[in-house]
Formats: sequence, C-alpha cells, structure tokens
Amino acid sequence: MDVSEPRDESQVAVISDDVVALRRWSRGDAEFIAEACNDPAIQRYSSPALSSGEAAELIESFGRKWTGFVESGNPTGVAFAVVDAASGELAGLCGVDDWS
Repeated sequence: MDVSEPRDESQVAVISDDVVALRRWSRGDAEFIAEACNDPAIQRYSSPALSSGEAAELIESFGRKWTGFVESGNPTGVAFAVVDAASGELAGLCGVDDWS
C-alpha cells in the first residue's frame, strides 16, 4: 500500500499561523529533501546526503508514521513539511519525537 499520499484529503490537517504552514510531505517534495540533505551546512548537523530516490523512500516512511499516528494516536516520528503560508514554497522540515 502506498502511504505517502493520504487516502482522503478531507482528513489531512494543515496547521498555519498565516506566516508558515505545516503540512504532510508528498512525493513531489523529494527533490527538495534531496537538495537540502546535500547541503553541507545541513549535513553538518543532520542527515547524510540523499539521492532523489532515497528522499522519496524517506517520504514513504513519513507516510507510514502518519498512518501509525492515525491508528495509534502516538505522533512520535510524524514529520511535517514547513512551507511559506502565502506561496506554498517549501522551507524545511519539523517533526514530533518522544525524547522523554
């Protein structure tokens, strides 16, 4: 089952403060993730370099975390795309983890 895209768009929440919005990742975002993960400034603190294919696989894993959240109520591992609220342009990634 392909879980990277929601089955029912009406159940997908977008959180926004009219400056930025948090939304679910989609397959079309893979190139953004690949480019970001290949930025030396980001690699210094975060992820290793990823190809576009590996970024697409990462988005698939994000989708599985969303499905798990819907089924269990546990948001650990859920990742949001951070976008400019006015333009929709991708700006980054944020997520939820249980570090306690």
